[in-house]
Amino acid sequence: IHDSMPYLFDPYDLRLTGKSFVRNRVRELAWLLQRLTSARGRIPNVEFLVCFHDCIQTSNKEHAYRGPRHVESSPTFTIVGCNFSDNIPIPMWEGDVERGGRYIQWDALMRGYGKRNQMDWSDMHSQAVFRGGLRPSMYFEDTAVAAKQCEDAGRSRLAFLADTFPDRFNLSVSGSCRDRQYKLERLAEED
Repeated sequence: IHDSMPYLFDPYDLRLTGKSFVRNRVRELAWLLQRLTSARGRIPNVEFLVCFHDCIQTSNKEHAYRGPRHVESSPTFTIVGCNFSDNIPIPMWEGDVERGGRYIQWDALMRGYGKRNQMDWSDMHSQAVFRGGLRPSMYFEDTAVAAKQCEDAGRSRLAFLADTFPDRFNLSVSGSCRDRQYKLERLAEED
């Protein structure tokens, strides 16, 4: 950001060639930065890194996880953080036009859901909800060990818990854990 104007250095051309969710994240972050910088002088001249993927970018201390090994302090804005990284989690948009569109539409969309949902809170039940893909957990240093112990950590642990306690978890994932194959079933808008 220079003189209240956001600039983007995108050497991989993600805003044009990235996957649709990455293009949405780039577009929405640019929109958010333009809103934040619209009041001149609100944000001083600053340069920062943003990673548009949900992975750990830096390591600030020695660790036994499967992740970046070079130890350096290099704060990066991204979706995730962990106990051995200087990543700074920030919200990034996951939606698309079919799922509500943009940040600016979010409040109206939620008000609409609230008006349509006439269920009494006392009739609702506590349940964790997750949709996504399985992948080897970073908890294990080696991917072969992660594959053998997939039910012990990460998203595949959630799948195991959902199978064990279906009343507590509303989960659907894609991928495999040991000999079990999973197919992602998206939530319908009304759900």
